[in-house]
Amino acid sequence: MNTTLLEPTLGIRHDLYAEIHKGVRFALCQTLNRLGAMDTADEGEVSATLAELRGVLAFLAGHLKHEDEHIHPAMEARTPGSTAILDTDHRGHEASLQDLEALAVAVAAAPAAERALPANRLYRAFAHFTGENLEHMDYEESHNNAVLWDAYTDAELQGIESRLIASVGPEEMSAAMGWMLRGMAPAERAAKLAGIRAAAPAPVFQGLLALAQAKLSPRDWAKLALALELQPTA
Repeated sequence: MNTTLLEPTLGIRHDLYAEIHKGVRFALCQTLNRLGAMDTADEGEVSATLAELRGVLAFLAGHLKHEDEHIHPAMEARTPGSTAILDTDHRGHEASLQDLEALAVAVAAAPAAERALPANRLYRAFAHFTGENLEHMDYEESHNNAVLWDAYTDAELQGIESRLIASVGPEEMSAAMGWMLRGMAPAERAAKLAGIRAAAPAPVFQGLLALAQAKLSPRDWAKLALALELQPTA
């Protein structure tokens, strides 16, 4: 895969994919690890793992939908034909999401003594799906950004992003932010929340802080609190 297109412009041009794709990669890899390590004899662990999987499948379905509704039309509007491969990939991913849900149902329905086989089928299918998505995101970050950067100014790209974000409901946004915050590097995480603090109402920022504290490791939370100069709570 060709990623050299990003190198000269990283941090210079507005990148619609950088933050959300860190969240997607984190969600895919963590969930893959949890499926592989799942104790199929532990009912509570199976239930929790499948619940996380379904949350990730919903997150990914929403991600596909938002790209289809906002980013791909913008690409086609100024560079016709530029999304042909992407549309094919997205329809394939939608079918894979349905297949993974069916495999999860089979795991949940199996007796504990017979659960190892369907659990392994689910794990391997999710591993394959993860690999496909990692390649697909790399293509988007190289090909799509090249198209978008050639056709749009940064101000126009920020407008596309704003309209996309405005279309996301609160529950979906909270889930996405939970993955994104965990996937970001400390400096990126601090910059993201500092920007929200400067632009959003105080309750929105406080809600994101609570989400960050709940989702981040103690070490990452301490780094974020220091970077944002948060006052320690009593």
